[in-house]
Amino acid sequence: MRCCLNCKILSCAFLTFAATFAGANSRADELSETVRAAVAEVTPSVVRIRIIGSPDAGELAVSSQVTTGVAISDAGDVLTSVFGLTSTPAAVFVEDSRGERVAAKIVARDHVRKLALLKCEAGTFQPARIADERWPKVGEWSIALGRLYPTPSASVSVGIVSATRRIHGLAIQTDAKISPVNYGGPLVNLDGLVTGILVPLSPSDSGDAIGAGVEWYDSGIGFAIPMADALEVAESLRDGKDRVRGVIGIRPSTRNPLETEVSVALVLPKSPAEEAGLLKGDRIVAANGQPVTRFGIFDSITKSSYAGDQMKITVKRGEQTIESELILAAEIERPVRGFLGILIGQPDDAKPDGAKPEDADAEDEAPDDAGPKSASGVPVFVLEGSPAAMAGLPESAVLTKWNDEGLDTPDTLLKQFQSAVADTEIQLEYQTTDGNSEPQTATIKLQPRPTQILNAPEAVVAGIIKPSTTQKWQRTEKQLKDVGKVWIFAPQEKTDDKYGVICLLSESTAPAEAVMSRWEATCRRHNLIIAVPVNSEQTELTREDEALVLATIGTFVREYNIDSRRLILAAEKPQALLCSELLLNPRLRQLRAAVFLDCWPQVSGLPRQLLAAKSPSVLFVDGGIQSRQAMALREQSFAALKEAGVWTVAEAVAPSGENKIEDRIATWALNIKAR
Repeated sequence: MRCCLNCKILSCAFLTFAATFAGANSRADELSETVRAAVAEVTPSVVRIRIIGSPDAGELAVSSQVTTGVAISDAGDVLTSVFGLTSTPAAVFVEDSRGERVAAKIVARDHVRKLALLKCEAGTFQPARIADERWPKVGEWSIALGRLYPTPSASVSVGIVSATRRIHGLAIQTDAKISPVNYGGPLVNLDGLVTGILVPLSPSDSGDAIGAGVEWYDSGIGFAIPMADALEVAESLRDGKDRVRGVIGIRPSTRNPLETEVSVALVLPKSPAEEAGLLKGDRIVAANGQPVTRFGIFDSITKSSYAGDQMKITVKRGEQTIESELILAAEIERPVRGFLGILIGQPDDAKPDGAKPEDADAEDEAPDDAGPKSASGVPVFVLEGSPAAMAGLPESAVLTKWNDEGLDTPDTLLKQFQSAVADTEIQLEYQTTDGNSEPQTATIKLQPRPTQILNAPEAVVAGIIKPSTTQKWQRTEKQLKDVGKVWIFAPQEKTDDKYGVICLLSESTAPAEAVMSRWEATCRRHNLIIAVPVNSEQTELTREDEALVLATIGTFVREYNIDSRRLILAAEKPQALLCSELLLNPRLRQLRAAVFLDCWPQVSGLPRQLLAAKSPSVLFVDGGIQSRQAMALREQSFAALKEAGVWTVAEAVAPSGENKIEDRIATWALNIKAR
């Protein structure tokens, strides 16, 4: 009897499990059918875009890139992302609903929402059907489509809507896999209606990055601009004018998104903020009627606004509450910073503390060797041919006064540089380091940064770098998961000494011994680590190797005490685009210097504000004969960078001898540290 009862129980359990399993299979099959139907509905509206070359890529440099777009009319209007279209390509082709390739032109770009409008000259297009609601419901299914290959079917990735109003309130977030292949493609619901356009954004994105979001591929984090907003953007772009982020013209007191008090640390001259009457010290309490209870709120409001937009700002000034209205500018002409040509040292008994002024920006950061208060002033070293040297300052001195203000820490000197403008005169009081304690004075006219490398005497190199004569150096190799490896020439023992880093993007296929023989003496003299990333295929690096370069940088930043101002990329022509994108990406704040060897940054068509966003330093190295076309493109790039306020130096160097490339790059790295 008990046996029969057990059999009945087991039979019931099996039948229940079978029914549950069958039900689950049925629901899965039903979902699959629904997804296939939704994909079939929208696929004719998903187009493949092929981007050919770049006008500043030089002769014989033919490159192509594939991305995705969405037809929004039967007249050839296509919305896509700015990925691959930030600069102006040589040609753009779109494959229409029948798979036929037609020429297209870029009408305009929206650099805030990362969208671009294309107009096709011919072809057959089926516009997508659009969802009624602006924001989909969190938790509902989402389908991301893209076209990498010229096939009838699109690539499909399924996920859910994980959040809305992300990235300064602009974007839908989904965990469907998003990558450069489907950027510009549609985000679709189960009814086959387009809810958004997939764009290259990331949570830490400032909105201006060229390749933002690529590092989030396959991470469950992807973004789309709501289709209602995307269509409004398309209408605004029909006049052919790019839309860029608006700027107020202030430096806030904090960048911490959770900081509850936000005040004005600096008002830039001739800015909307100055015209509206904002003053240093004003506490911002509201923007566009929204209370500013933390910096993140104010940051989102400003970063989602366009040049030409009107903004209302409410500030507290003492006991007064003041409301101001201003029109955001596309860019602000910043005054040219004053340059002395001095390198800030530290007292022999000082220990680095890494402090920096609260309102410092990239150009004003405290030096890596900034030390504590010194009763005798701030020790400095002077570059040859600099304004300080021309005014009579010796190679090393201790500054005690700037005009009438005393100097006792590197920070007090840096704060003077924050407001120092070229073509103004200052008076410095200093003491020499030769035992003469009598203070001396020098009147110096501040100059713009020079367009050539200033030489650093041996005493200056020794005083700033303090290279070890006993340290042993070695070459080591590290495997980087999934992307390749890196070999590094660095000190054998890790110490507290600061090291610069030259990441040689162009040497991945060169014999390591040959590279080391050229660089070894320079590395030892200047405390410079060289790092050579090598991809898994052991081929020349291209823009596809961005993850490899970032992994390389992460390796030595974690393992060595890095002098952040001497963290430098070096590229030849095949790596010029990769180097340009890394250098100009505002999220990669540590990367602010690059050397272009017989090539140039590819910046054609980029907004000036994007070029100036990080205050980068660029060295053009001319090591040989170039064609007229190459020289013209190089000069065009040089001029565009200078116009945007980027410190740019051009240098003709020899492969060996006194003026060899490696030594000039190392000296330029010291110039970067100079004020």
